[in-house]
Amino acid sequence: MNKPSRRGIATAAAVLATAAGSLAWAATSASAATTAHHYPEVSPCSAQQLAVWVNADSASPGAGNVFYNLNYTNISERACWIDGYPHVIATDLHGDPLGAPAGLLESRPGIPAILEPGQSAHSVLDYLQGALTPECMPEPAAYLDVSTPQSGGWRKAFFALPICARHDVVNLKVGRVERGAA
Repeated sequence: MNKPSRRGIATAAAVLATAAGSLAWAATSASAATTAHHYPEVSPCSAQQLAVWVNADSASPGAGNVFYNLNYTNISERACWIDGYPHVIATDLHGDPLGAPAGLLESRPGIPAILEPGQSAHSVLDYLQGALTPECMPEPAAYLDVSTPQSGGWRKAFFALPICARHDVVNLKVGRVERGAA
C-alpha cells in the first residue's frame, strides 16, 4: 500500500495551483480581448451601412461656439461597430471642400459603439462661429463630408452654415464617437 509522501502532496498542490492560475489567466485574457475591441462576429461599419446627420435640435450655444450632435445610424440589416474620431470636412453645393478639415475635440477614451440595425451613435460637433471673421473669407456650406475611421468611404450630412474658406482656419471640431443617439 502506497502512502502519499509530503513531496507528492506538494507536487500535486503545485500542479493544481498552476492549473487554476492558467484558467484564471485564460478567463482574464478572454475578458481583456473583448474590452480590447475584438468583435469577430461584428464587422466595422462601412459607409454604405451608415446614415449620417447633424441633429439641429441638439444645438447648444457656448461662448463663440455652437455644439451639435453628429449622428450615425446603422441603416443596414446587420450589426456593425464604429470607433474613434470621424474625419469631417465642410463642402459647398458642388461637393468642393471649404476650409480646413475639422480639428479634434479632446475626449475621454471610448469604447466602440456596436450598432444593431436602426441603432445610432454620435459625436459632438463644435461649430466655432467665433472664427467667422471677414479675414477667414466665410462661404456658405451645404454639407459635411463624414468618414468614420473604419468605414473607408464618405457620407454627406446636410449643414447649411457659413464656413471659413481659408485652409489655415479651423472652423469645426469633432469628438470621438460615443454610444447612443443624441
